[in-house]
Amino acid sequence: MPARSRHSVLLDALAPDEAAPFFHVTTRGGFVGAVLADHWLDGVTPRGFADVPGLAAPATEQVIPAVTGPGSVRLHAPGEQDAVVEVRLLTPDGPRALPDGAGVLRVPAGATAEVPLTKLPSGVSALQIRSDEPVVAAAQLTPVKARDFAWAPASAPIRGLAGAVYPALDSAADRTRTLALASTGGRARVGVTTVADGRAQTRELSIADDATLSLDLSLSDAVWVRRVAGNGDVRAALLTTGSSGAKAVIDARPLTAARISVTTEPVEPVGPLG
Repeated sequence: MPARSRHSVLLDALAPDEAAPFFHVTTRGGFVGAVLADHWLDGVTPRGFADVPGLAAPATEQVIPAVTGPGSVRLHAPGEQDAVVEVRLLTPDGPRALPDGAGVLRVPAGATAEVPLTKLPSGVSALQIRSDEPVVAAAQLTPVKARDFAWAPASAPIRGLAGAVYPALDSAADRTRTLALASTGGRARVGVTTVADGRAQTRELSIADDATLSLDLSLSDAVWVRRVAGNGDVRAALLTTGSSGAKAVIDARPLTAARISVTTEPVEPVGPLG
């Protein structure tokens, strides 16, 4: 690819018979940003569209901070050894096993596997994936009686500051935007700054170990999150839902690290010190 250019690849043509694919993009020199565009059609009727950003790097623990059922979670073991995986829910009250023992499985090396997400509690939960070998993961969210779907990828812990700016919801729209926070490996205290109508508001919230916390951001147009205390790994995502049928909307977006530029000014003493 030439510098400062873009290129599209029809993935259906690369793997037409693969029912549950994962795609790995590598480069030889230069920097590349990749997004997967997933578009569903039922004949000629649109059934939804989702952009899938890059997943968290392969690891023995993955967390998807915002899920709502029904749907499924897709797992891939990129290494040379099979992975024994446990998938469990994280809720405001702590961890819970998936119903009917569906959360424990083996993922063959170099292959994928899917776990159904049914009978989930109402509201927004998180998924914690633990494995003896590195895996990658993403959840597909498919609301009942809806012509839309979403991909919720596993994301990396927040180091420093993470945030997003987004269009404000129409006050008359039947839609909700939720900030989903999850902490694993310990308790955490986070600072959450929201912006609405040009005004910023900051609050501090506590998240229990291996638990979640949700915040309604329907009236905001930007959010910034940072961990201020505790030793838990914090992950965050925005989940937008609303309406049903042809007007259904669902979208899941992880909050990623923000690049912050600081300009320093040299300071020189004038006159004697002390």
